[in-house]
Amino acid sequence: EAEAKAMMNDTIKLHEITAEKLEKASTAKEAADVLIAYATEMKVLAKKGEELSKKYPDMKLVANEKFDAEEKAAEKAMARFMKASMSAGIKYANSKEFQEAAVKMQEIMK
Repeated sequence: EAEAKAMMNDTIKLHEITAEKLEKASTAKEAADVLIAYATEMKVLAKKGEELSKKYPDMKLVANEKFDAEEKAAEKAMARFMKASMSAGIKYANSKEFQEAAVKMQEIMK
């Protein structure tokens, strides 16, 4: 349970930090670099999640009262991240560098 909460909190923190960096990005390159860093870190966290699932196959993270606070925080952080990434996508829609980073982000997270 403690391991799951720690992983959830790491994911929440990553979404919050990434959203903040995207909101503050003043160039397409800055925003592109943020996307790549996010994808790289998300890949690491996803791997940890898979390992936890194997270690504790019966543990349910979603709709589990033990993780209510984390689930609410995750929803809030994800909403902020989605808004920031969509805003950056619109702001830098004509940037080849940003578009390439978005594609690379998808490749990293496969």
